[in-house]
Amino acid sequence: MSVNYVQLNQLQSIISNIFDIEERINEVSETLKDKEAILNKSKQDYIQIKRKCESLTEDITTLKIKHEQARILREDKEKQVELITVQREFDSLKKEIDECSKKEQNYLRSFNQKSAVLEEQKAKLEISEEFLQSQEEELKELKKQSEVDLKTLDETLIRKKIERDTLCKDLPQNLLFKFERIIKNKDGIGVVALHGIICQGCHMELPQQFANIVRKNEDINFCPYCSRILYYEESEEDEKIINQIHGDVQTDEKDDGFSIISSDENLFDDI
Repeated sequence: MSVNYVQLNQLQSIISNIFDIEERINEVSETLKDKEAILNKSKQDYIQIKRKCESLTEDITTLKIKHEQARILREDKEKQVELITVQREFDSLKKEIDECSKKEQNYLRSFNQKSAVLEEQKAKLEISEEFLQSQEEELKELKKQSEVDLKTLDETLIRKKIERDTLCKDLPQNLLFKFERIIKNKDGIGVVALHGIICQGCHMELPQQFANIVRKNEDINFCPYCSRILYYEESEEDEKIINQIHGDVQTDEKDDGFSIISSDENLFDDI
């Protein structure tokens, strides 16, 4: 019984389409995940900046209160100077006034520094908020588009799988499994021609005896090198190739150490 390679090529095309669709579905899902990850990172950055602004605001409020308290205390002590008549008491009070003045200046310096940092953080917060809003809008639109794309892809995938199942209903499941693995691992090409004794998939030379078996088209045969399904195709180079290596083929035909591959053997342990 001859092998229908036209059917196998049609099946190959459908299976390749299925793999492409599944890859596209995965890409859409991964793109959505990546966008969600960016949004989550933007939210974390926004929250971190906002918390820093809140902390700075609290520190500035505290510094403002302490600065005012230091100012009031300094002014009160300065008023007491007029009432002092003893030098020792005057020196002690002067020292207290200097300490209050120093604290007042330090509080004011810290107040100004943190106020400047707060303004910088507020600017960053505004930028972060705008970026976060844009990311949320983009994710919203991406989700809408992804839902449409995934629905279309899922519908196409179901249709292609029905086509595959219909086309391969008489094909043994183990052969279909092997064929799908070949297509997936060989860039979508699972069926290739044999020109003379040369596999057009891996361009390796095969024994003439094996090439003759492929040419008979009585069973499905696999290239022992690239594992693709082989079919014999006449080419202008056939006669030239056979003549060039005919002597070697005749010499090695009986014992060339090459085992003939049939579709029943386990060929795909290393695919």
